[in-house]
Amino acid sequence: MELYKLVKVATYSGITFTGVIGNILILSSFVMIAYEERRLAGSELILFHLCLANLLGYLTRIFPTILYEMGVKEHIDDAGCKVTAAVFRIFRGMAISLTCLLSCFQGAILSSAGANSILKVKIQDGMLPAIGFLYVMSIIVNTPFGMYATKPFNTTGLKYAYGPGYCIVVYPDKVSFEASGYVSFTLDLVLVLLMAVANCYILWVLRRHRMQVKNLRTSSTNRGQASAEGQATRAVVTLVTFYVILYGIDNTIWFYQTLSTHLLALVTDIRVFFTMCYGSACPIVLLVFNRKIRNKLKPWTKE
Repeated sequence: MELYKLVKVATYSGITFTGVIGNILILSSFVMIAYEERRLAGSELILFHLCLANLLGYLTRIFPTILYEMGVKEHIDDAGCKVTAAVFRIFRGMAISLTCLLSCFQGAILSSAGANSILKVKIQDGMLPAIGFLYVMSIIVNTPFGMYATKPFNTTGLKYAYGPGYCIVVYPDKVSFEASGYVSFTLDLVLVLLMAVANCYILWVLRRHRMQVKNLRTSSTNRGQASAEGQATRAVVTLVTFYVILYGIDNTIWFYQTLSTHLLALVTDIRVFFTMCYGSACPIVLLVFNRKIRNKLKPWTKE
């Protein structure tokens, strides 16, 4: 195996192992929580679907690439290429949409602190319909672009053909290629700006809260609740900050590809790597900041 492929397989295998195992662990912990408590809280429901989106992203994009680079070819036919491409785009869209929803949800919970419990219950109950709406929108927007994927063939002379190897994406013209990118860019930009605003609001509320309680003594129960809420908030802020950074890198590379006359495989591989890093970082952040998840996984870690 040549050096470039070896490095690519090793790098992709590393983030895939971390991402798949990490997201499966988080999903398992939420299944246990749902079984024991008969429900998932609003933030837990969002995080469950976020980890599911991350997991399916690895299984439909990175894992087939690793197999292809290791010499396992012809394992996906034309229909399979279209399905995997569409599923990857759908769940990539869900990852950013759910991260945005998570930041807005956390901001709404913080803003309703001290309000009556009915308002909080309504916010919590509204999460499942909101997630369902995001699924519908992501399917409608991303499925058509997945139809450009096909089995590999000789693309000599085609300017707008690229792909991970096991499948290729062939756009008939520059308009289709740019439309695919600009649709994703515009939607991502709107969501990133919205989550950035929510993130700034969360930080402002936390700063105001710290100033208000700086000289006040609280009961142990209140301190426990504040600690749990603070950990959840720090997790949200960390995830949003990390996504915004990766979004900037991803779209900088995409703009380079748009302006370039040739779509270099190395540039595409680097972009995919940074895109998938979020899926590996997400479960690590949750394990660090979410004590409830750590407690559910503690028997496994002891074993």
